[in-house]
Amino acid sequence: MSASNSSAYPPYERMRTGLCLAAVGGFLEAYTYTLKGGVFANAQTGNLVLFALRLTQAQWAAALEAAAPIAAFFLGILLTERLKRLPARRGLFQWHCIAVCGECALLFCVAWFPASLPDFATTLAVSFVCSIQYDSFQKTHGRPFATTFCTGNLRSTGMQLARCLYDHDKPARHAARRYVEVIGVFLLGAVTGGLCSRQFGQPAVLVCCALLLAVLAAFLVEAKHDAKSPAGPAAK
Repeated sequence: MSASNSSAYPPYERMRTGLCLAAVGGFLEAYTYTLKGGVFANAQTGNLVLFALRLTQAQWAAALEAAAPIAAFFLGILLTERLKRLPARRGLFQWHCIAVCGECALLFCVAWFPASLPDFATTLAVSFVCSIQYDSFQKTHGRPFATTFCTGNLRSTGMQLARCLYDHDKPARHAARRYVEVIGVFLLGAVTGGLCSRQFGQPAVLVCCALLLAVLAAFLVEAKHDAKSPAGPAAK
């Protein structure tokens, strides 16, 4: 079956899911950077560097603010790995759906955090959400993708283009286009996140809630359709 046929893949590996989640990833990165002191929600390498630099400058409180999202990210990975080990379920109780519901619920709470809370409270929550998304959705159309940052996607784009140019691999051209689409949507999400954050402040994150609800609705509709189709993908 052609790789371009979206129905060949489970709902959580389809392109529309990857694009929506990439928009969420880009939005959240811009959101915390714009509103929460230049700290990244997704790019923990950047936070590690910020942590090290602030230590060298004896900025202990600032170093702690940079380290906190790293810890939250780590805890989110541990939780997601536990979700993966739950007994197999269908519909709303399938673990990918549980992950999306958790993301949406936590971001909805973030939107209404009072101004009296320190910035790192939001950064902790958003980093936790991003780690759940990163560990829950690792493939699109059977290929490895990241929806919360773009370093790996850029590398994969280059590799697929090289195969197309040097090896005349036609499927590689299609794969490269898919990666470029995800990167482009991530950038669009980041631009939207920056603009909305400056315009609306803390509640801007509700845009991500809307996107996650759309993903969840698509999961449920497609899972129901696939369950009725004998050719549908097997549940994972």
